[in-house]
Amino acid sequence: LEGNVKLGLLKRLNQVTHYLDVLENIESSIRNVELNVSSTNARLLYKDTTDLVANSLNVIDVSGFKPRLQQAYTDIQTAELFNEAVIAATNAVTTAENSPTVENVEFAQGLIDALPNIDEKMVLQERLDVVKAQLGKLSEATEAVAKVETTLDQTDYDNAFALVEGLN
Repeated sequence: LEGNVKLGLLKRLNQVTHYLDVLENIESSIRNVELNVSSTNARLLYKDTTDLVANSLNVIDVSGFKPRLQQAYTDIQTAELFNEAVIAATNAVTTAENSPTVENVEFAQGLIDALPNIDEKMVLQERLDVVKAQLGKLSEATEAVAKVETTLDQTDYDNAFALVEGLN
């Protein structure tokens, strides 16, 4: 009897070990998703984890992981929206650099302003500030040329010429 009882207890402990392994695999997988919500493969990691949880339903109660998985999914969506906003702002700044108009600069500025304070925002703002400075110089040169066309004054001409020569 003692041998059969011991064997039965060992089988039960073996089953518990299996359950603990399943729980540790799920925990590790969820932690991996939580740490990588901003990565390009976040959705794949999430799907693999939800598949792991679904496949474990008949083995052990894994319902306690559901809130963390839901939060991870929300975080992934937020990260994707954030990445899309950075891409849109970057594209708008590039457009303003390639076609420096007031409209393009204002559009890019609006997208930059909507970003949270991050390194990318600072870099984009610096790039847009260069475009703004160029637009300011162009506006100043245009006004100076218009003025000299009206005044026909040598000093106004010299000033307008210097401003036009200073354009990049």
